[in-house]
Amino acid sequence: MKERGMSTPDDGKELRKFYMKNVKEFNFYGKTAEDTIHVEVSEFLDRVKAHGIRVFDAKRSFNIHTVNTMFGILFG
Repeated sequence: MKERGMSTPDDGKELRKFYMKNVKEFNFYGKTAEDTIHVEVSEFLDRVKAHGIRVFDAKRSFNIHTVNTMFGILFG
């Protein structure tokens, strides 16, 4: 029977391999998830402070920093 859909039984093995490789590299360079999150939160707070009392779209700011943090953790 032909496999249909987006994942196959072998995908789990490949995903674990990919994850472990990238986690090892991420920690190898001395960064931790906590360090990355701290940097992103600091940048977000600087952005908020720059707007002062004016109204701004915080949704965009959260998305940028959230994606940066996730990609930093996943890809180093």
